[in-house]
Amino acid sequence: MAEVLINTGEIKLYNITQGNVENATKQNYKSISQWLVPFESLNSKGIPSSKTVLEIQRIVDEIKPDIIHIWGTESYWGLLTARGYLRGNIILDIQGLKFAYAKYFYSGLSLRDIIKCFRLKEFLKPAVSLVGLKYSFYQWGKFEKEMLMKHSIISTQSEWVRAYVKNVNPFAKILNTSILLRNEFIKAEKWELEHCIPFQIFTSSSSAISYKGLHILVDAVAILKKRFPEIRLCIACSIKHGIRESGY
Repeated sequence: MAEVLINTGEIKLYNITQGNVENATKQNYKSISQWLVPFESLNSKGIPSSKTVLEIQRIVDEIKPDIIHIWGTESYWGLLTARGYLRGNIILDIQGLKFAYAKYFYSGLSLRDIIKCFRLKEFLKPAVSLVGLKYSFYQWGKFEKEMLMKHSIISTQSEWVRAYVKNVNPFAKILNTSILLRNEFIKAEKWELEHCIPFQIFTSSSSAISYKGLHILVDAVAILKKRFPEIRLCIACSIKHGIRESGY
Protein backbone atom coordinates (compact mmCIF):
# COMPACT_ATOMS: atom_id res chain seq x y z
CA MET A 1 0.00 0.00 0.00
CA ALA A 2 2.90 2.33 0.84
CA GLU A 3 4.44 1.87 -2.61
CA VAL A 4 1.13 2.49 -4.37
CA LEU A 5 0.58 5.72 -2.42
CA ILE A 6 4.09 6.97 -3.17
CA ASN A 7 3.75 6.14 -6.88
CA THR A 8 0.85 8.60 -7.14
CA GLY A 9 3.42 11.38 -6.75
CA GLU A 10 0.99 13.22 -4.47
CA ILE A 11 1.88 11.72 -1.10
CA LYS A 12 5.03 11.58 1.02
CA LEU A 13 5.31 8.89 3.67
CA TYR A 14 7.35 9.01 6.88
CA ASN A 15 7.63 6.10 9.28
CA ILE A 16 8.71 5.86 12.92
CA THR A 17 9.01 2.38 14.40
CA GLN A 18 10.98 0.36 16.95
CA GLY A 19 14.20 -1.44 16.08
CA ASN A 20 17.38 -2.93 17.51
CA VAL A 21 19.16 0.40 17.94
CA GLU A 22 20.58 2.20 20.97
CA ASN A 23 19.46 5.68 19.87
CA ALA A 24 17.00 7.05 17.33
CA THR A 25 18.44 6.20 13.92
CA LYS A 26 17.33 7.27 10.46
CA GLN A 27 17.19 4.34 8.03
CA ASN A 28 15.26 5.19 4.87
CA TYR A 29 13.42 2.52 2.90
CA LYS A 30 13.30 3.38 -0.80
CA SER A 31 11.54 6.77 -0.89
CA ILE A 32 10.08 6.44 2.62
CA SER A 33 11.92 8.44 5.28
CA GLN A 34 12.12 6.11 8.26
CA TRP A 35 13.39 6.37 11.83
CA LEU A 36 14.02 3.56 14.29
CA VAL A 37 13.73 4.15 18.04
CA PRO A 38 15.03 1.64 20.62
CA PHE A 39 12.99 -1.27 21.92
CA GLU A 40 12.48 -0.41 25.60
CA SER A 41 10.71 -1.61 28.70
CA LEU A 42 7.65 0.55 29.30
CA ASN A 43 6.92 2.31 32.58
CA SER A 44 3.79 1.81 34.68
CA LYS A 45 1.98 4.36 32.50
CA GLY A 46 2.63 2.30 29.37
CA ILE A 47 5.15 4.58 27.64
CA PRO A 48 8.92 4.39 27.03
CA SER A 49 11.63 6.62 28.53
CA SER A 50 11.29 10.42 28.35
CA LYS A 51 14.38 10.43 26.08
CA THR A 52 12.59 8.29 23.47
CA VAL A 53 9.34 10.27 23.76
CA LEU A 54 11.23 13.56 23.24
CA GLU A 55 13.02 12.06 20.23
CA ILE A 56 9.69 10.99 18.67
CA GLN A 57 8.28 14.47 19.30
CA ARG A 58 11.35 16.04 17.66
CA ILE A 59 10.95 13.86 14.55
CA VAL A 60 7.22 14.64 14.22
CA ASP A 61 7.88 18.39 14.69
CA GLU A 62 10.48 18.16 11.92
CA ILE A 63 8.11 16.36 9.53
CA LYS A 64 5.00 18.46 10.29
CA PRO A 65 2.68 15.74 8.88
CA ASP A 66 -0.83 16.39 7.58
CA ILE A 67 -1.96 13.08 9.12
CA ILE A 68 -0.51 10.94 11.91
CA HIS A 69 -1.51 7.31 11.35
CA ILE A 70 -1.14 5.07 14.42
CA TRP A 71 -0.97 1.36 13.53
CA GLY A 72 -2.54 -0.78 16.25
CA THR A 73 -3.13 -0.53 19.97
CA GLU A 74 -0.70 -3.31 20.97
CA SER A 75 2.09 -0.82 21.67
CA TYR A 76 2.47 2.64 23.17
CA TRP A 77 2.06 4.80 20.05
CA GLY A 78 -1.66 5.37 20.59
CA LEU A 79 -0.96 6.53 24.14
CA LEU A 80 1.38 9.26 22.85
CA THR A 81 -1.44 10.75 20.77
CA ALA A 82 -4.15 10.02 23.37
CA ARG A 83 -2.21 11.92 26.06
CA GLY A 84 -1.19 14.84 23.88
CA TYR A 85 2.50 14.06 23.42
CA LEU A 86 1.79 14.17 19.69
CA ARG A 87 -0.87 16.45 18.22
CA GLY A 88 -2.49 16.86 14.82
CA ASN A 89 -4.95 15.04 12.57
CA ILE A 90 -4.74 11.53 14.02
CA ILE A 91 -6.14 8.21 12.81
CA LEU A 92 -5.96 5.18 15.09
CA ASP A 93 -5.91 1.94 13.09
CA ILE A 94 -7.02 -1.29 14.77
CA GLN A 95 -6.80 -4.92 13.68
CA GLY A 96 -7.22 -6.64 17.07
CA LEU A 97 -7.71 -5.77 20.74
CA LYS A 98 -5.86 -7.44 23.60
CA PHE A 99 -8.59 -6.78 26.18
CA ALA A 100 -11.05 -8.61 23.93
CA TYR A 101 -8.68 -11.57 23.43
CA ALA A 102 -7.99 -11.85 27.17
CA LYS A 103 -11.47 -13.18 27.85
CA TYR A 104 -10.85 -16.09 25.47
CA PHE A 105 -7.12 -16.46 26.03
CA TYR A 106 -7.23 -20.15 26.98
CA SER A 107 -9.65 -21.04 24.13
CA GLY A 108 -11.10 -24.09 25.83
CA LEU A 109 -7.88 -25.37 27.42
CA SER A 110 -8.60 -27.28 30.63
CA LEU A 111 -6.80 -26.54 33.90
CA ARG A 112 -4.78 -29.70 33.31
CA ASP A 113 -3.81 -28.47 29.83
CA ILE A 114 -2.71 -25.10 31.23
CA ILE A 115 -0.57 -26.78 33.91
CA LYS A 116 1.03 -29.04 31.26
CA CYS A 117 2.06 -25.87 29.40
CA PHE A 118 4.45 -25.01 32.25
CA ARG A 119 7.96 -26.05 31.28
CA LEU A 120 11.41 -24.72 32.13
CA LYS A 121 10.87 -21.39 30.36
CA GLU A 122 7.60 -20.74 32.19
CA PHE A 123 9.04 -21.62 35.60
CA LEU A 124 12.06 -19.39 35.02
CA LYS A 125 9.90 -16.53 33.72
CA PRO A 126 6.24 -16.88 34.83
CA ALA A 127 5.27 -13.70 32.93
CA VAL A 128 5.58 -15.61 29.61
CA SER A 129 3.35 -18.48 30.75
CA LEU A 130 -0.26 -18.64 29.54
CA VAL A 131 -1.41 -17.38 32.95
CA GLY A 132 1.10 -14.52 32.90
CA LEU A 133 0.31 -13.56 29.30
CA LYS A 134 -3.43 -13.53 29.95
CA TYR A 135 -2.87 -11.22 32.92
CA SER A 136 -0.69 -8.89 30.79
CA PHE A 137 -3.42 -8.75 28.13
CA TYR A 138 -5.97 -7.69 30.77
CA GLN A 139 -3.56 -5.07 32.13
CA TRP A 140 -2.77 -3.63 28.70
CA GLY A 141 -6.49 -3.55 27.99
CA LYS A 142 -6.77 -0.53 30.30
CA PHE A 143 -4.45 1.39 27.99
CA GLU A 144 -6.27 0.16 24.88
CA LYS A 145 -9.58 1.47 26.21
CA GLU A 146 -7.89 4.79 26.96
CA MET A 147 -6.69 4.95 23.35
CA LEU A 148 -10.19 4.21 22.05
CA MET A 149 -11.76 6.85 24.28
CA LYS A 150 -9.24 9.56 23.38
CA HIS A 151 -9.29 9.20 19.57
CA SER A 152 -12.11 10.66 17.48
CA ILE A 153 -11.21 8.91 14.19
CA ILE A 154 -10.66 5.15 14.30
CA SER A 155 -9.94 2.91 11.33
CA THR A 156 -11.10 -0.73 11.52
CA GLN A 157 -10.81 -3.86 9.41
CA SER A 158 -13.70 -6.03 10.64
CA GLU A 159 -17.21 -5.92 12.09
CA TRP A 160 -15.81 -7.64 15.18
CA VAL A 161 -13.50 -4.72 15.96
CA ARG A 162 -16.13 -2.13 15.05
CA ALA A 163 -18.51 -3.64 17.60
CA TYR A 164 -15.93 -3.31 20.38
CA VAL A 165 -14.98 0.23 19.36
CA LYS A 166 -18.61 1.38 19.34
CA ASN A 167 -19.09 -0.10 22.79
CA VAL A 168 -16.09 1.76 24.26
CA ASN A 169 -16.39 5.01 22.27
CA PRO A 170 -19.80 5.43 20.60
CA PHE A 171 -18.89 8.99 19.52
CA ALA A 172 -15.84 8.08 17.43
CA LYS A 173 -15.97 8.36 13.64
CA ILE A 174 -15.30 4.82 12.44
CA LEU A 175 -13.68 4.18 9.06
CA ASN A 176 -13.81 0.82 7.31
CA THR A 177 -10.31 0.25 5.93
CA SER A 178 -9.58 -2.37 3.29
CA ILE A 179 -5.87 -3.14 3.29
CA LEU A 180 -4.27 -3.73 -0.10
CA LEU A 181 -2.94 -7.27 -0.59
CA ARG A 182 0.68 -7.85 -1.56
CA ASN A 183 1.46 -8.82 -5.16
CA GLU A 184 2.20 -12.42 -4.12
CA PHE A 185 -1.47 -12.92 -3.19
CA ILE A 186 -2.70 -11.54 -6.50
CA LYS A 187 -0.17 -13.24 -8.82
CA ALA A 188 -0.07 -16.63 -7.06
CA GLU A 189 -1.40 -19.65 -8.92
CA LYS A 190 -5.11 -20.04 -8.23
CA TRP A 191 -6.34 -23.01 -6.23
CA GLU A 192 -7.99 -25.71 -8.33
CA LEU A 193 -9.64 -28.90 -7.16
CA GLU A 194 -7.94 -30.99 -9.85
CA HIS A 195 -4.47 -30.03 -8.64
CA CYS A 196 -4.98 -30.00 -4.87
CA ILE A 197 -3.73 -32.65 -2.44
CA PRO A 198 -6.88 -34.33 -1.08
CA PHE A 199 -7.51 -34.28 2.68
CA GLN A 200 -4.65 -31.88 3.35
CA ILE A 201 -5.35 -28.85 5.55
CA PHE A 202 -2.99 -25.88 5.69
CA THR A 203 -3.01 -23.19 8.37
CA SER A 204 -0.67 -20.26 8.94
CA SER A 205 -0.02 -17.57 11.54
CA SER A 206 -1.17 -19.91 14.29
CA SER A 207 2.10 -19.43 16.15
CA ALA A 208 2.50 -20.63 19.71
CA ILE A 209 -0.33 -18.52 21.11
CA SER A 210 -3.31 -20.18 22.80
CA TYR A 211 -5.99 -17.62 21.90
CA LYS A 212 -5.54 -18.36 18.20
CA GLY A 213 -6.90 -21.84 18.92
CA LEU A 214 -4.38 -24.11 17.21
CA HIS A 215 -5.09 -26.83 19.80
CA ILE A 216 -8.78 -26.80 18.80
CA LEU A 217 -7.81 -27.45 15.19
CA VAL A 218 -5.55 -30.34 16.27
CA ASP A 219 -8.45 -31.84 18.28
CA ALA A 220 -10.79 -31.43 15.30
CA VAL A 221 -8.35 -33.20 12.97
CA ALA A 222 -8.07 -36.04 15.49
CA ILE A 223 -11.86 -36.50 15.25
CA LEU A 224 -11.85 -36.29 11.44
CA LYS A 225 -9.03 -38.83 11.22
CA LYS A 226 -11.47 -41.55 12.35
CA ARG A 227 -13.46 -41.03 9.14
CA PHE A 228 -10.62 -39.84 6.91
CA PRO A 229 -7.44 -41.70 7.96
CA GLU A 230 -5.44 -40.02 5.17
CA ILE A 231 -6.07 -36.51 6.57
CA ARG A 232 -2.96 -34.37 7.05
CA LEU A 233 -2.54 -31.05 8.87
CA CYS A 234 0.26 -28.69 7.77
CA ILE A 235 1.11 -25.80 10.08
CA ALA A 236 3.27 -22.81 9.13
CA CYS A 237 4.31 -20.80 12.16
CA SER A 238 7.21 -19.68 14.30
CA ILE A 239 8.27 -22.02 17.10
CA LYS A 240 11.47 -21.54 19.10
CA HIS A 241 13.32 -24.60 20.37
CA GLY A 242 15.43 -25.43 23.41
CA ILE A 243 15.13 -23.32 26.56
CA ARG A 244 13.24 -20.63 24.58
CA GLU A 245 10.49 -23.03 23.49
CA SER A 246 7.08 -22.18 24.95
CA GLY A 247 5.22 -24.84 26.91
CA TYR A 248 2.11 -24.31 24.80
